[in-house]
Amino acid sequence: MINLSGSFFKKFLLFSFLAASVIIAQAQRPEHKSREYRQQGNGNNRRPNQSTRPQFDPNRRHDGYERGTRPPRTMPTVNAPANRGASANRFPHVNRDFREHRIRIAPRPDYLYVNHAYRRTYYRAPVYSAHNPCWRYTYLPARRTVISSFPFSFVTINFGGFGYRYYNGTFYQPFNNSFIVVAPPIGLPVTVLPFGYSRIFVNSSPYYYYNGTYYNDYNDGYQVVAPPVGALVESIPQGYETITIDGETYYKVDGVQYKPEVQDNGEIWYRVLKVN
Repeated sequence: MINLSGSFFKKFLLFSFLAASVIIAQAQRPEHKSREYRQQGNGNNRRPNQSTRPQFDPNRRHDGYERGTRPPRTMPTVNAPANRGASANRFPHVNRDFREHRIRIAPRPDYLYVNHAYRRTYYRAPVYSAHNPCWRYTYLPARRTVISSFPFSFVTINFGGFGYRYYNGTFYQPFNNSFIVVAPPIGLPVTVLPFGYSRIFVNSSPYYYYNGTYYNDYNDGYQVVAPPVGALVESIPQGYETITIDGETYYKVDGVQYKPEVQDNGEIWYRVLKVN
């Protein structure tokens, strides 16, 4: 005897009703009619875009070109003057030739500039100017600058009866109860060259240059040497003097006289003429 009041019978009736509803709904859709009926119709009983759907071709690419071939490259063209260069057609927003408008931008230094008045340390990038001979070392203190304390780590070098303090390629000499920025004396030894130094050659002899100081190899380190006459450097230290002779401008710093010279690329470098 079947128990019609049981939960199994109720679940069976519910499942049968749902299955019959799904079958009836699917049977009423045009897609489930015969293929011949769909092809004989006027298109109203077809799926959307079925008549315009492209057929799959294994020998065609997705962009319509044959497989194994490369489609031609087409670049947009604009109505631009002929003197704007070939890059104007590819980049319409470019309205000048960058090769003719390049300016020299000095790299951001890795050194710290110390503001002793507020005891703050921050980065300051050098400012380039064709009329600024010390553009590369503007973030360093100028010659004869007096400071009272060192908020940064330094190295003490005893030489010639003075205890020089060395930091970031700059030498400080005791001055009363403070310290003053000076040029290092000839023969002073250092173990490490300052970051950003330049290697120059004078009469096939190598030198190392940084902020008006010239170095040479010495034992396991380096030694300060006299500036070689004829050396060509990119920038001189701050604190220079301007001298005008026969209408020409010269610069003098640390007893060294420099003459500005224009290079082939338009930059101005400075050559050592005389050493006092």
